[in-house]
Amino acid sequence: MLESLSAWNTAATEVFGEGTRAQRKACPKNAFLGLCEAGLICGVEQGKYTNRSKLYKNKKYAIQVVQILRERPVLAEDKLGL
Repeated sequence: MLESLSAWNTAATEVFGEGTRAQRKACPKNAFLGLCEAGLICGVEQGKYTNRSKLYKNKKYAIQVVQILRERPVLAEDKLGL
């Protein structure tokens, strides 16, 4: 789990900024951990990263988005369409 949390902290700091509210929010973090569990984050081994039930919904949504983007990559540039 430490590897995925380290990856989250690095990515969230880069995207949201260190110490920001967005970096600390649970939903993006849970979506990221769900993608880690599914083996969809480069450099993070697939595995069990949390026992929290709240992770399931965020994980499911994040994996669905990956599947949609693989089928229709143009949506990466269209947040409303996605």
